[in-house]
Amino acid sequence: MKKSYFIFASISLFVLGTCLFAVNSAKAQSSTSGGQVFSPGETNFAMLGEFSYGMNVTKHNTSFVEPDLGIMPLYRQGNFFFEAGIGASFSPDGPELGVGPINVSYMLPNGWLVRAGHFDALPFGRFPRTYDPGWINPMATGPAGFDDIGGYDDFGVQLQGSGYLGNMRLRTFISVTNGPMISTDQGSVGMLTSGSVYDNNKAKMFGGRMSLSPFQNSNFSVGLSEYYTGNVGDPGTQYKGLASNIFAVDFNWAPTVTSLNGFLRLRGQINDVHVDNSTNNGTVLGFKDNSSASYGLLAYQPSMSSNPILQKLMFGFMYSHVNTPSQANWDLASTSQYDMGITYWFNWRTNFKIDYDIQENTTNALMLQFAMQL
Repeated sequence: MKKSYFIFASISLFVLGTCLFAVNSAKAQSSTSGGQVFSPGETNFAMLGEFSYGMNVTKHNTSFVEPDLGIMPLYRQGNFFFEAGIGASFSPDGPELGVGPINVSYMLPNGWLVRAGHFDALPFGRFPRTYDPGWINPMATGPAGFDDIGGYDDFGVQLQGSGYLGNMRLRTFISVTNGPMISTDQGSVGMLTSGSVYDNNKAKMFGGRMSLSPFQNSNFSVGLSEYYTGNVGDPGTQYKGLASNIFAVDFNWAPTVTSLNGFLRLRGQINDVHVDNSTNNGTVLGFKDNSSASYGLLAYQPSMSSNPILQKLMFGFMYSHVNTPSQANWDLASTSQYDMGITYWFNWRTNFKIDYDIQENTTNALMLQFAMQL
């Protein structure tokens, strides 16, 4: 596997992260946290969450979809922070209750956070961690393939912080986790899976994300993410020693355009997943195991309109594409997806969406969704 640009990205990520740590330490009081040190006995508790519900209409049927509920208790004791996620969903077998993420964090004197536990979404690009919730996403659905190519949860430790290089804001996530495993099931051989409590080998996944906001108002940012592990296979099998490298580039721009009486939201992300198809013992997979998923979003909200209803409407278009190995017998096939929608914002964290979804090789659907942050 050609790794030249991945190695360059890794080195750049490490060097910039090291520089950022030094700069941030010198300007700790300017960071988001302000370098605040809490008194040991001070405690706080908060309960956050999200809820969404909707309906899908196709030419074959009309269905109310399952409610999506997530609850996140947050607890702070001095410089320690604890969070635990609880989610409820429905399946053909009945209601299901899920748990995660669960992790504990400690705030260092310079404002950086050290976190350990389960992470429901690694900082791989920006969509899974930031834009996926229904009360944030202006579309009623997510980009094609992002749940399978880049939507990784895992167990491990993480270092998170921010600082300045000149007038540019830098944010850094560095993590060490169990890492993904390669699937050997018929129909998904070669696909990476994540979220296992127990690692299937001694190799760990190293990487992180770094984002840069060159303007003081932070309405534009660009991010680079990369994670690498030297082994995704089980010991004693032919897949032992297969390495994987996942890479992402993302951007976000939210300019106010006076001539349009409102603002724009432009977002995009490209995910690439590379898995070796051979080890020192020879070829293991009979195909080149490279996958990618990408999306671009353009949304416009006439927030400065004199019409109070028009002020709260957002018009959006999203294009996404997923590309999988042509020789792999995966359920996840290469496809493109087009979404056009209108969102009405009751407030900054509650909305109602009407979205028309067009996906290749799939029946088109009209989606209605109500979403709110709890």
